[in-house]
Amino acid sequence: MIVRSPVAHARVRVIDAAGAAHVELLPPDRIVRYVGQPVLAVAAPTRAKAEAAAEQVAVDYHTLDPVLDPDRAAEPAASLVYPDRRARNAAASNMEGTKRPARWRGNVRGPAGPSLSWRPGTAMRRLTAARKRENPRLVTGVFSTPVQTHTPLEPHACLAYWDESGELHLYVSTQTIGMLAEQAAERWGLAPERVHVTAEHVGGGFGSKSGLTTETVAAVELAKAARAPVRVVLDRREELTDPGSRPGTRTALALLADENGDLAALSMDTYGEGGASVGSVVALWARLMYGHAPRRLRDFDTVTNHPPGTPFRAPGGPPMAWALEQAVDEMAHRLDEDPVALRRRWDGNPKRRALYDWAAALPAWLERPSPGGRTGRFRRGVGVAASNWIHQVDPGAEVELTVEQGAVVARTAAQDIGTGITSVLTDLLREELGLPPERIRVVIGHSGSVHGPASVGSRTTASLAPAAH
Repeated sequence: MIVRSPVAHARVRVIDAAGAAHVELLPPDRIVRYVGQPVLAVAAPTRAKAEAAAEQVAVDYHTLDPVLDPDRAAEPAASLVYPDRRARNAAASNMEGTKRPARWRGNVRGPAGPSLSWRPGTAMRRLTAARKRENPRLVTGVFSTPVQTHTPLEPHACLAYWDESGELHLYVSTQTIGMLAEQAAERWGLAPERVHVTAEHVGGGFGSKSGLTTETVAAVELAKAARAPVRVVLDRREELTDPGSRPGTRTALALLADENGDLAALSMDTYGEGGASVGSVVALWARLMYGHAPRRLRDFDTVTNHPPGTPFRAPGGPPMAWALEQAVDEMAHRLDEDPVALRRRWDGNPKRRALYDWAAALPAWLERPSPGGRTGRFRRGVGVAASNWIHQVDPGAEVELTVEQGAVVARTAAQDIGTGITSVLTDLLREELGLPPERIRVVIGHSGSVHGPASVGSRTTASLAPAAH
């Protein structure tokens, strides 16, 4: 069981685990920064005894002023969530990959770089001039989204044990078998081949089950201390609090069309509200939309004493589209132009243009009610929105094929998070080799297999299908 902080901001002075097998889970500065932050974990032979041991733990907290409101957090006099450079560098990231460097001003971090802005000076000059002239082709607005929790139906869970030869075995719900094995080997000083990770099927993750997470650290350390297998499974309350959430956002947007109705300038400033985490990427993704018109795209973080965010299904993409696509709809209204036609005209990608043509011909679109044409409490309408995303692939991914008892067996160190990679590989091999499905078997979920991709960044199928071919 994991003992969690009941206070939002405090320095832990003393912990008394009342003789239970335990491991501390605090950061080096021993400061807790949100309610629910792990403080330590205890182990016992049964869940009831572990709960009783957790209740006996005494923690002496020296409370600090919490910052819970993003607007107040940005004020110069606000207490600091991260008071020094070392603490700031250790702040959790809510994006995939390496945190982009950024300047801190109190609890506000940003703008993060390198930016994907394009001719930002030109964009801002055009937007400033349009504001002064009160140009009707200038669309502005502030768009916000709340925090969204991952809450996979299968909670974060790990069973860990050390065998008699000192090798580590992990049965875990993870999106990253290979990454987890590498990180565990590094943390506990083991050769990579002495760490064995198993995760055949994962009941949801959405970005929150990547790498070495808290429940795995607790299970491994407690298994070492107790010299017995230890299982740590988060309950639903914990799942809603600590393992991850999509940060809330607040985006100030300006969109300008020229006299021909072409996109002339775009600016987007987004403040991510990821609690005690940083790394918001929202405005950055607007670089992928609507050609190459001048644009200034800036991402900021406002840190508070709330639980930290975690990458969540196309991190930053949905909040960006939520803001930009509403502004494009408003522009279509002001230009008196079909919203699909406007997007097609602004978007230079030939494949997406084919999609726009397809959508424009749908009866649902052609027969849609006019804006404002419906009344009453419940109304039905038809809308359109576009999106784009980066293409990612793991070029080192492998699929090993063997023949065993008359069947082709495909092995790779990947995991199935619900996207059906076993079915993908079965269908592909059946077609390539001309075999019935019963003569093909796909074995995934074990770190000892050949290298497979992490199930992050929408890359599993894109990596393994070419390897199988």
